Amino acid sequence: MLRFVLLAVPLAVLVLALAAVTADVVGYGPDSSPLAARGVARPEGLPRTYEAAALAFEGVALVALFLLIAGRSGIWWLDGVACGLAAWLFRGPLLVLTVAALTRLPTEPFWQVARLALVAEPAAGLAIAALARASGPWHRRGDAPPERRESPPSQRRDDAPPARREAPPLDPGA
Repeated sequence: MLRFVLLAVPLAVLVLALAAVTADVVGYGPDSSPLAARGVARPEGLPRTYEAAALAFEGVALVALFLLIAGRSGIWWLDGVACGLAAWLFRGPLLVLTVAALTRLPTEPFWQVARLALVAEPAAGLAIAALARASGPWHRRGDAPPERRESPPSQRRDDAPPARREAPPLDPGA
């Protein structure tokens, strides 16, 4: 498990950082001009150490969320995408709604960040799920994960509730 976490956190950070760099290079990064018009934009951006710390925190949070979700759906890649989408809910729409509710700032730059996160978060979750499938935190020494097997009919328990007994009809003449 420790080996998985030590590999998954840097992988998540790498995927999130690649998504941010790619968005900036292609031109899909957030446009801060609506904020600059109000004099509240930060033209130089955050210091690199703060950006790295934020990415590391987000990577740890994604891995922790994945470990909570892993194995719930039965489909390895769906666990990763569900983890990314759950994380996106908090980084995306809820963050934008909070900014809109508490300030008079324009929400366009924040929606741009939310749209970028809609791609980056599920991609990072999918990468974590692929790593989990390859290394498997649930097993050791490279064994395959345990598969569910159908119990032989002689060992099955019938969990069906007992059949109801019908009450005898009431005699209207008595």
